[in-house]
Amino acid sequence: MELLQEAGADIEYSTLEGYTALHLAAQEDQVAAVKFLAEKKVNVEAVNNDGLTSLMNAASRGSIHVVQFLLEYGADIHSSDSNGGTALYWAAGNGHVDVAKLLLQKGAAVNAAKKNGFTPLIFAASNGQTEVVNLLLEHGADTSLAMISVDATALHYAAEYGHARVVSALLKNGAEVDACDHKGATPLFSSAKLGHTEVVRQLLGRGAAIDKADEDGYSALNVAAQNGHIDTVLALLEHGAAIDHVTKDGYTLR
Repeated sequence: MELLQEAGADIEYSTLEGYTALHLAAQEDQVAAVKFLAEKKVNVEAVNNDGLTSLMNAASRGSIHVVQFLLEYGADIHSSDSNGGTALYWAAGNGHVDVAKLLLQKGAAVNAAKKNGFTPLIFAASNGQTEVVNLLLEHGADTSLAMISVDATALHYAAEYGHARVVSALLKNGAEVDACDHKGATPLFSSAKLGHTEVVRQLLGRGAAIDKADEDGYSALNVAAQNGHIDTVLALLEHGAAIDHVTKDGYTLR
């Protein structure tokens, strides 16, 4: 790289997508190249067309040595991309617990949300990143925050995708078991609909309202039966789900 610069290469050049040499070196974990560019005083806050900085690229890829180096060279830990995602957001969602830990130690905001309300916790929970979820919770992540358009919390996403270990961690840290999304669906409803029986049992064990219906009057038992999830239906019946529940359109299980 030094030879290229000596030959007249522009080390601040960016592609049509806005990627600089520093972006590319950071995302490929090329520590020596990152160090060279930083020492040449390139702009560590340069963003690509999506508003991503080199720090975000490195965090997203789990390149902890690059992240550490960029922070030492003054990269802004609080910068966010065009949609509001921070370096912590990208590290968390991709399961890079060591990077997330470093960023939190350096003062990253644990509840910094994207414009749509997606927080690092929601991103990590939806992807089943249990270690990161536990780390974020230890640092005060708020389990009540929700995605704005659908009002779904981290527990909703973990339950919907069947991430039992994440569900357990969230419940132990005070997540609202009967939180409703924009259509009135609870985490129990979401997990039952997709047949995640283990999660259904977890939620019921924490006192989830078994017959709570969504805006159309469907209960967890209704949607589990409707989608053919026999084991889930049996689990709900074992816990006393009302078999005579009637939906707003008159649908029953009898």
